[in-house]
Amino acid sequence: MTKYYLTLNINYTHINKLVKKLKEHTIITEKIILSNDGFIKKEYDKYIKYALEEEEESEKIYLDDLECYTDHSYEKKIGEVYQIPLEHVLIHVKKYIFKPYDKSLIQFVIETSNYKIVDYYFENKNLKSFEIKNEFISFLSDLRNILYI
Repeated sequence: MTKYYLTLNINYTHINKLVKKLKEHTIITEKIILSNDGFIKKEYDKYIKYALEEEEESEKIYLDDLECYTDHSYEKKIGEVYQIPLEHVLIHVKKYIFKPYDKSLIQFVIETSNYKIVDYYFENKNLKSFEIKNEFISFLSDLRNILYI
């Protein structure tokens, strides 16, 4: 999925407002093991190693009057690992995923760790459709009204 980054002034207290106002949201908690050559996630009873891959270069696009940067990177599954590297860090990531409505094609994701926001972005498979751009702009407007930013 492509990620779309905008500059918004979001802090941790905004998450509670979004959870209360937006009915369509999901919360996912993950433990991720970071190492020098990738990261490891536990899936079922196996530890799977991933690397971050870039599909194509980032680009700047405009949505209405807003400057937006795209990120086409994805998590590439390398394979199962049987030993955790000696040099590693375990982090706990909590993802809040918000949608304007149930069958929406876009979503707003806030990633936190240790009660701090570490990343936030919009996510969509393909933003080229005119309808999706309108949905994106409408959802962004709703977010601004909820968060007063």
